[in-house]
Amino acid sequence: MREFIQKNEMQRYTLGIVYEPDTEDLQGDFADTETIEKACHGFNKTLQAGNEIAKAQGEILKKAFELLNKGASTVEIDVTELLAEVKKGTMALGDMHESWTGEYGDIVESYIMPVDCELDDQPIKKGTWMLGVIWSPDYFEKIQKGDITGYSMGGMAIRKPISAQ
Repeated sequence: MREFIQKNEMQRYTLGIVYEPDTEDLQGDFADTETIEKACHGFNKTLQAGNEIAKAQGEILKKAFELLNKGASTVEIDVTELLAEVKKGTMALGDMHESWTGEYGDIVESYIMPVDCELDDQPIKKGTWMLGVIWSPDYFEKIQKGDITGYSMGGMAIRKPISAQ
């Protein structure tokens, strides 16, 4: 895990690396650019499901009000599809890979770095997964104290041994 690259105290914002291609993590594992990109894109799709949930909630309320305004005494709405979206859209920030309540902050950026570059004098490889977060006041305080110093990808993978060539 690398430390946050950028911080903005006024916004409680951090930018940092989630995963860097072909670079060992703390567990001695690594992934190639294609694998990291696939993980980032899957993560981003899941984040976007939250927008669909908000749209669906608005439609449900609109239909319920229409029925009630027409004199209906009760309203019955099938939310089966909405429940599938809720399960899909449960991606949130976690705390030390244990708690995933979403109370820690909001993910505002998640992308793959398209080129090799430097940010604040730190080299960033093309294909690196970057994440920007606006933190809750409590969690930004932990960052300021040094209790939280960077991102760690909370995921699962299948380990494959590297064959000798």
